[in-house]
Amino acid sequence: MEILGAPIGDAEFCRQFFASKHQAALALLSTINDLGCIDPQVALALLRLCSSFCKFAHIARTTPPHLILSSMEKFDIDVHRSFAEPTGCDVPDSAWRQAQLTAYIASLCGSGSVIPTPYLENAITHYNTCVPLSDSLSISGLVGHTPTQKKLSDAIEEMQFNSLLNSCSLADKARLLSVSSPHNSAWISVVPSSSLGLHLDPNEFQTAVKWWLGVNPSFSSDGNPMVCPLCPNCALDPLGYHCVTCKSGGDVTTRHNTLRNAVHSTFQRAGLSAHLEVGCGWGKDNARTRPADILVTS
Repeated sequence: MEILGAPIGDAEFCRQFFASKHQAALALLSTINDLGCIDPQVALALLRLCSSFCKFAHIARTTPPHLILSSMEKFDIDVHRSFAEPTGCDVPDSAWRQAQLTAYIASLCGSGSVIPTPYLENAITHYNTCVPLSDSLSISGLVGHTPTQKKLSDAIEEMQFNSLLNSCSLADKARLLSVSSPHNSAWISVVPSSSLGLHLDPNEFQTAVKWWLGVNPSFSSDGNPMVCPLCPNCALDPLGYHCVTCKSGGDVTTRHNTLRNAVHSTFQRAGLSAHLEVGCGWGKDNARTRPADILVTS
């Protein structure tokens, strides 16, 4: 039977119950895939917020994990496939592991990988149960007497993040530490609104997601590395770091000024007194100080 949206029965009944929900979710994933060809930013937002793990959060909270874990893993595979359309590439396992993290990096796509946590939170809250999650992680030592799903998920994701960090190259470590810094994932979570200046061109968005995940953005269609048109004999690296750091041609200055102007415009819309490239006066030894990119006065 079904009570308040949760399956009550043996393993076969729970499997069939989940299968019916899974089938309905696949139709939504198919529609999002079609949208991904037109507007990948909107498609990814819908995938994150409306059609991944959130579709089964209630079932995960109310059903013993061993009854539905295999079914959730199958759904996870379907979400992984759907994730490829908005990003414009086949996402390798390492990038997919990053895309599922939420505690350190704004999740690009929720996953069933932490499915036991909602159920465990309910079980511990109501029965004061302590269930070992691994040799190095137990709920009693992890959350004390007030366990929550967030605390459990955050602790598991901390282990997953550290595992990912310890298994990657030095360049990928630098990238992961950068993208996991506070507020660096805000661009993923925003509503893609053109009127607010928060909607990216499809090619720009897909390139940014690939760069974020450490996926080769494929600068060449024939398999041969492209050469920077402004730097003689300088081949572009696979992940495009040269493209965003090259000081030839003025792109770095243009990007800096564009970001500065965007922040200045935000200050002005907030009613603050903000000025561009204004000097702050004289410094020590009567030396003229460098003008501030944006000077906000009270």
